[in-house]
Amino acid sequence: MTRLFGDDRGTAGDMFGAINSLFTGLAFAGIIFTIIIQRQELSLQREELKLQREVVARSTAELAGQREMMNLQRFETTFFNLITAHKTIVSSVTSGKLTGIDLFETYYSDLSNDISRHPNGINSTQFEMISNPYLSIMKNLMLCYDNFIFILQFVRDELKLNDEQKYSYSNIFVAQLPKSQIGMF
Repeated sequence: MTRLFGDDRGTAGDMFGAINSLFTGLAFAGIIFTIIIQRQELSLQREELKLQREVVARSTAELAGQREMMNLQRFETTFFNLITAHKTIVSSVTSGKLTGIDLFETYYSDLSNDISRHPNGINSTQFEMISNPYLSIMKNLMLCYDNFIFILQFVRDELKLNDEQKYSYSNIFVAQLPKSQIGMF
């Protein structure tokens, strides 16, 4: 035994040299294999990140569309509530026996007839004489007029609408009004 481990130790170590070379080669091959697998995984991760970015971009676009739709719904809700409020204001205006739309129509008709009696136009004194009997009615109708202007300004000032949409909403509002109100405003 001493002989095996004594003087011949170098020979005994050389016996395992081929196995050492084999394991070194296998370790080197393992490192190369690991690098190849990691490279493939990195490629897959890049592809997955690219897909995730596309999904996020689509989600962002969808959210922007939803936000636009919600803004339009908010505007429309307020707009149609303002029209309802305008109708309520008009119906609550009274002067004598006349109320609401009837008051507008009578006032508009009478004022138009008085003004039409002067085919060459009227001066400020004549207008004052014509309009004096209507002053109390005009004061009552100022709230309606102010609300009318407010609604049109609300449509005009809405930043989310383009000019064509603003024109359409203004027309929707004006279409809700009788001719006598439009003529007075």
